[in-house]
Amino acid sequence: IGIGLGTLAGNCVFIFGGQWLVQRISNSEAYLNWVIGGIFLLTAIIQLIKILQHKDAVEKLHHIQDKDIPPPAK
Repeated sequence: IGIGLGTLAGNCVFIFGGQWLVQRISNSEAYLNWVIGGIFLLTAIIQLIKILQHKDAVEKLHHIQDKDIPPPAK
């Protein structure tokens, strides 16, 4: 019973809170544009950090030795 009531309460908060937030933001289109732009900027920064920290695939291929390659299947 507790899980069901908790789920119901969470859904109610999500639904009614979401409606309230949309009504509040829809009155200010410029504010909404800044929020969406900020989310995109944050996502781009995270992706750039991941790209810069990731080792290059070509560099990994150059370090493969013959012993690392499995024999062909017969």
